[in-house]
Amino acid sequence: MAVDKIIHRSSGVNLYFRLMRLSDGFFWNNITSSFETAPSWSDSAITISEESSIGKYPIDLPSDLPNNSYDLLIYIRAGASPVNTDVFDSGYELNSGRSIFGF
Repeated sequence: MAVDKIIHRSSGVNLYFRLMRLSDGFFWNNITSSFETAPSWSDSAITISEESSIGKYPIDLPSDLPNNSYDLLIYIRAGASPVNTDVFDSGYELNSGRSIFGF
């Protein structure tokens, strides 16, 4: 994975993102590296690790992500693993050229 963008939040926040393909609503399964109609929540969650405890969170997109248009949906993890009751933080549109709008 390569750093595509950096988001800024308070230090110590447990963040992750999910990728939804806009054309059909399928979600990226981080385990199988494919789009599926309903992968488990934890399999579709991609951790966002804080950089050096300074509130910078690099978004690392999967290197094998096909070119397309996606919603990049960021959540705050409340417990030990991602679940569908975690708080939605923000969303961004990701286009096929791998640029992220809204940053």
